[in-house]
Amino acid sequence: MGWLQILGTLAQAVMQSEGQSANPLGVSGPASRRARSLGSGMIGETARVTIIAPDPNEEVARAEAETRRMLEEAYAEMIDERVDHGVRRMAERVEQTSAKVIDMETNFHSKLETMSRNLEEVQYQTKGLESMQKKVNLMLGAGVVLLGLCGYLLYLSLKA
Repeated sequence: MGWLQILGTLAQAVMQSEGQSANPLGVSGPASRRARSLGSGMIGETARVTIIAPDPNEEVARAEAETRRMLEEAYAEMIDERVDHGVRRMAERVEQTSAKVIDMETNFHSKLETMSRNLEEVQYQTKGLESMQKKVNLMLGAGVVLLGLCGYLLYLSLKA
């Protein structure tokens, strides 16, 4: 049931209450009754009670006040529903953002691990190159020594 339907039903109820008799209890005219008292000699005396019809303006004012109160309650409920919807939407956004952050963190960690493995491989290859460079230096040194020895032998052979 929408808010407009609720307000329409409320307006119809106000209109019906204005259209009914001014005496909602259905009591007509002055009524007589016997008054009892524990005191003096009033026992058995009749008293007349007059029912005064309510003022229609006062009923309209009460109906307007009740309608205003109900509208304020409905407005407060609508605001609460709106706030609840906003809070739920924010919670969904926080969950989505949290999931994205977790995905980014996982992706970042996997990339860091890949970079770490690649760096370790480069360091291993660098160590291999360093050992190969030492071997090449030793071979060059041995080659220079052999050339020097050959040159010395050639010198000795030419001198003799």
